[in-house]
Amino acid sequence: MIHKELLALHFGYFRRKFREASKDKIIAAQFPHFEAPIFANFCAWLYSRLFMQATVLNTDTSGEELYALCTLLEAPAAQNLSMEEALQDYGIGDNHWMDPESVASVYGVTGKGSLLRKLCANVLNWKTLEKITKEDNTWWGRVFQQYPDIKTEMKSATRQQGETWKELILETRPRADIELGAAAGRVYMKLWLDHLEPEKDEDGTVARLTK
Repeated sequence: MIHKELLALHFGYFRRKFREASKDKIIAAQFPHFEAPIFANFCAWLYSRLFMQATVLNTDTSGEELYALCTLLEAPAAQNLSMEEALQDYGIGDNHWMDPESVASVYGVTGKGSLLRKLCANVLNWKTLEKITKEDNTWWGRVFQQYPDIKTEMKSATRQQGETWKELILETRPRADIELGAAAGRVYMKLWLDHLEPEKDEDGTVARLTK
C-alpha cells in the first residue's frame, strides 16, 4: 500500500486523478506493462528519494523503463534522478558509448520529444557509426531497422559527430558561470563541471560521474 498523500505530492498524474474523483470513489489507474522490479524501485524512490542498487532489481534496460514510468506518472524529481543515473550508466567520455540494447530500450519505452531520446542521440554522435566493429553491425542494423527515428534524431542532435562535450558546454556557458552554478548546487551545472573536470581513479582512468 502506498500513501495517497505521497502520490499526490510527487506525481502530477495522481494529483489530477484525485481532483477528478469524488471523496469515496475508488480510483482506477491503467498503465502499460512494467515488470514488478520497476514498480519496486518506483516505491523505493517514493519513500527514500533514492533508487535501490540491488542486482535483482536492475537489468540492462531497467533504467530506461524506470524513466518511462516516471515520465508517465509526471514525476519530474524522479525523472531527474533517472537521467542522472543514465548519464553515469552510459559513461559518457572518450572510451564510452551506448550499446545497441540500451539504445533499443530508450526508443522502445519513450516517445518522440523525450529528453532521454535527446540524450541518446547526443551520446551516439560521440562516434561515427563506421567505427563500430563489423561484428556489431548486424546488431546495430536490427536496432536501426526497428527504430528508424534513431538516425533522424542523431542528425538533428545538438552534439554533432566528433564534437566534444567540453566544446559544446563552453559554447553554452562560460566556465566561471558553470563553477558558480555547481557550487550553488545546480545539478545540471555539476554534471557540466564533471565533463570539464572528470574525476580520475588511481590508475588515471576517468571515473564514473559524481553525484
